[in-house]
This record gives sequence, C-alpha cells and structure tokens, in this order.
Amino acid sequence: MNLHIAAAAAAAVVVYFWAWQIVNYVWLRPRRVEKWLRAQGWKSNPYRVWYGDLKDVGRMTVAAQSKPISVHHEFLPYVLPYHHHIISKYGKRSLIWHGPTPRIIVTEPDMIKEVLNKHEVFVKVYGNPLNKLLISGLSLHEGQKWAKHRRILNPAFTITKLKLMYISRTAFGITMNRERKFSCSKKEQAQLAVQLSRSVYIPGLRFLPTEKNKRMKEINREVQDVLRGIIQRREEAMRAGEKTGNDMLGILLESNSREVEGNGNREELGISTKEVIDECKLFYFAGQETTSNLLVWTMVMLSIHQNWQTQAREEVLQVFGKSNPDFDGLNQLKKDKEIWGDDAKEFKPERFAQGVANATKGGIAAIPFSLGPRICIGQNFAMVEAKLVLAMILQHFSFELSPCYEHAPVPVLTLQPKYGAKIMFTKI
Repeated sequence: MNLHIAAAAAAAVVVYFWAWQIVNYVWLRPRRVEKWLRAQGWKSNPYRVWYGDLKDVGRMTVAAQSKPISVHHEFLPYVLPYHHHIISKYGKRSLIWHGPTPRIIVTEPDMIKEVLNKHEVFVKVYGNPLNKLLISGLSLHEGQKWAKHRRILNPAFTITKLKLMYISRTAFGITMNRERKFSCSKKEQAQLAVQLSRSVYIPGLRFLPTEKNKRMKEINREVQDVLRGIIQRREEAMRAGEKTGNDMLGILLESNSREVEGNGNREELGISTKEVIDECKLFYFAGQETTSNLLVWTMVMLSIHQNWQTQAREEVLQVFGKSNPDFDGLNQLKKDKEIWGDDAKEFKPERFAQGVANATKGGIAAIPFSLGPRICIGQNFAMVEAKLVLAMILQHFSFELSPCYEHAPVPVLTLQPKYGAKIMFTKI
C-alpha cells in the first residue's frame, strides 16, 4: 500500500513539475518579460498565449505576397508586411511575439552597431535545432570555439588566396554536375527551414517522425556523405604529399594541419572532420546562395534602369576592353529618409560614388556583410565573385526584363524572386 502511495506521489510531483514548466513557458515568463520590455519603452501588441503574433504574421504575409507588385513598389511591406505594420503602428522601438518569445526589431543605427560590436553579450539565438542541419559552423559558434575556427579559416580569405581561386571550383573543387545535385538538396533544406522558423518551436518536437523532420535529416545525411567523401580524399592526398589546391577546402585543411602541428600535434586544438563538414556547408550556402541572389537583383535593377547598365558597361570596357577581367582590374570599378535623405526610395547608384561611408555620412545604414568582430569572413570573396561575373556579362551582353517578368521578392533565408527573374540577353 505504501509503495502505491509513494508511486502516486512521485507521479504527481512529475506531473506538477511539467505542468509548471508549460505554464511558465507559455504564460508566466512571457508576461514577466513583456512587463520588463514595456518599462524600457518597447511597444507591441499584447502577448497572446502560445502563438503570440505568429498567426497574424502568417495571415498578413500570405495576403501581401498573393500577387506580384510593380518593380517600382516599395518592397518592405511586401517582403516583411507584419514587421512593417508593427513599426508603422508602434514606432522604431517595437517588437513582435514569435510564440512565447519576444523578438525586438532594431532599426536605429547606433543600437545596431552596439549589438554587432558586443557579440559576447548579444549571443546567437538558435531557435529550432533542426535549422542547424542547414547552417552551422562559424556562424553559430561563440567564445573560444568561434575564435579558434575564425583563426583557422582566415587564411582561405586573404587577398593573395582570392587571386588564385577559380569560381567554378572555389568551394571544394567539386565538378558542376555534382554541385547541381548538392545545390538542389541545400535549396530544399532552406525552404523546409523557413517553414520551421514560421512555427512555434516545441521542445522535443524534432524527434518526432514527421515528414519535414525526416526530410531535413535525410538531406543532411546526403550532404554529409558527399562532403565526408570529398574531405577524406583530400586528406589522403595531403598525406601522400600532393598539393591541396587553391580552393577553400584545400586551404582550410592546410591551415588546420598547421594549427595542429604548431601546437605539438594536439588534435583538440584543430577542428574535427565533422566541424570541417559544418564549415563546408556554411561556405556553400553563404557563398553560393547569397552571391547568386546579389547578381540576380543587380541584373533586375540594371534591366529596369538601362542608363545605369550602359554606364556600368562603359566602365568595364574602359578597364578591361574585351579581355577577361582580373582581380586587380576589378578594384578599379568604382531607405530611411533620416539617413538617406528625401530621395531614399529612388534608385541612385551615384550616391555610393565616394564609397558607402560617405553615402551614409559615416553611419552604418548599409551593412550587407554585418559589422564588428563577427563581420562576414567571406565578404571580399563574395564581392570579387559578383564583380567578376557581372563584368563578364556586361562585356558580352546587354539585357532587359522579359515582358512576362513578375516582380515578387520573397525571403527564403535570402531575398529571392518568387517567380524567377526572367531576363532577355542580347549578344553585343
């Protein structure tokens, strides 16, 4: 009898504990945080149990993105309609509720600078653990682990190394056919990650055998198998005395080897094969997905503004003629109204003629590669890659938007054209 009473009491304690955790997670803690944030001047809609603002975010996003917009339309209300609505309603010091978690919208340049410079205070927020299957490595590390990885990765992004790289094999030296399959898998994984990010995360949910969970893990296994095979072959070649090559993976493996050997062959001071795989996944996504979208939107804008396309082509031809662009030659190519002035919404590339710092009056309104100690490690590579491709296109083609182009920028981790960018090229 006493045993039954003890078991029942233990069960009651467990049930009470988990009930308390749930109530605290979905109600008590959010209400406390809401009170603290309001006392500091942050405004928002009242917290609503469990979903917060997510239902409104989804409803407003679907409504805003249900049809294309004019190419001259302001895109923020289309891309992030709920954020735009909240800022318009509550001002710049506002927030949205992502389920039980508040997300502060930071729009003031000085505050952005403080957040990015104090990375040890404002650490990464992970969200759904399944998203780590898409992007991990340097971008998510903190503290000493981040410092070690940054130190080992830095040699791959020096100007000297960038001069020796070739675009098609820059990342890991893989051929285009294998890269195409790899790219499709990563894009599918990105779309799944976006879907997960728009739902409330329930701790432990990632272990359930749902279709999305299974597919995310399946893609991750495929990608890891491909990368592990590439890494093992390159390591075997290094042990056989062969040169690693000038792609990022070769430079990374070389740098890692030097780091280990320089510290008495202590393996723990280098990075493991799994960590190399994580960095390769990050290289691929950050270096391919972002730069390709930069090129797409640049060509869309130059298709709309033909006068600027002509000026850009004249500059390229003046520097290179019909010769292939080189690294040194590329270096010769030169929205808030409070920051940008009354013409903030106009397409005016000339505002950057004297550099970004002058255009922003020394501020930080334009930070495509972030800022502070964690500024994008691959920014030089991305700009060289984009300039090179664009210069070669301008040398040989003129282009304009197809009559069937539909303007619909949507965020899928990066900003992408929902219906593709249909552009017509003419050989010159």
